[in-house]
Amino acid sequence: MASSFQPDCIVSDVVMGAMNGIEAAIEILGVLPQCEVLFISGNANYGDLLENAIAKGFDFEILDKPVPVPELLTRISQILVQPNK
Repeated sequence: MASSFQPDCIVSDVVMGAMNGIEAAIEILGVLPQCEVLFISGNANYGDLLENAIAKGFDFEILDKPVPVPELLTRISQILVQPNK
């Protein structure tokens, strides 16, 4: 879906069903390297997932739930206006 939609930014939870959000983001970034990813999580047990991503060369920002809507919107705005990596 991401390759056909081509989003500038994806906001995702870390812990999901069959595939976690970090695995999904890594796959999406393989197709859309310019896409920015912001994670939110209410689960403090994502350290191993994040370490695995860092070992693969990915550095993701994770906001802890609950994220106030103004904070989330501000962070997304900041991501969208930052120069490409």
